[in-house]
Amino acid sequence: DDAVELARVANNIVKEDFVSNAIDSREFTFEILPGTMQSKVTLVWTDEEGDWKSWLALKNDLDLEVVSPSGRVYYPYNLPVNLTIAGATPAGSLCTTTIGSNITSGCRDRRNNVEMAPLFPINGNLVLENGTWKARVNVSRLVSNSQDFSLVIGPKCPVIITSNTIL
Repeated sequence: DDAVELARVANNIVKEDFVSNAIDSREFTFEILPGTMQSKVTLVWTDEEGDWKSWLALKNDLDLEVVSPSGRVYYPYNLPVNLTIAGATPAGSLCTTTIGSNITSGCRDRRNNVEMAPLFPINGNLVLENGTWKARVNVSRLVSNSQDFSLVIGPKCPVIITSNTIL
């Protein structure tokens, strides 16, 4: 049945959980299959209402990091500092992460309640490392007692449910 298969696929893609003052980190594992060329992991949460006078209105700040089987860390996407988009602040000014030798891309985002880490092959490879990956949600700042979130682990696209149903 298409609906049952769709529910099974969605259960592997979407994770819902929370962090709190007592539990400041959550970790989820997922598999990257051989031949996967790219994927992505997206974290989203509904933040408390901010102060309209503040340039940094984010109250509860969560961080996403994705770790490959070999330990390489991927952070949310970061546009190059010299890229300008009409009316936008260059992303480089939003970053507070020092990119180390084991970090491929991204930064810790301090402004947004949606963070997406793209996963791309590195070192001239055409495909991602296959195996068990980890997606971590960490608390950077929490002003409320807890914060619910959703984590979407991007599947290899397209997702074929049946020959008649493709996502």
